Amino acid sequence: MDHTRRQPRVASNGYNPNTYVSIQERVNTNPDYREKYFSKMGREGWYKLEDKTDILKLPSNTQIKYIIAPHKRINPKDFGFRSGGFYQAPGENRKFITFKGFNKTIYTLHFADIENLYVKQISEET
Repeated sequence: MDHTRRQPRVASNGYNPNTYVSIQERVNTNPDYREKYFSKMGREGWYKLEDKTDILKLPSNTQIKYIIAPHKRINPKDFGFRSGGFYQAPGENRKFITFKGFNKTIYTLHFADIENLYVKQISEET
């Protein structure tokens, strides 16, 4: 029996799950990259909601990204950026929202656990 370790399959686009570093991880660990990424977000139409509950006024499927509050992080000194997904609906008592992650999973996100909430400006097509 061959006990050699199998090499991971590398996709034609170069993706290798053993070496891939996500955008989220880069933003959270590299302050220089973080600054560039947030600048890029601004150029792409992302903006921070001054009042997190304003998300309740926006339509379902609005794209979101967020920074989790320090009290919810494993290490409160870490930067808690999350790539988010698509806003779905307000939760019970409007104290949280549900959103669909890019992996199609539905998550709940309590307003008390959000430091900053970013949304992508909806383009108005004429």
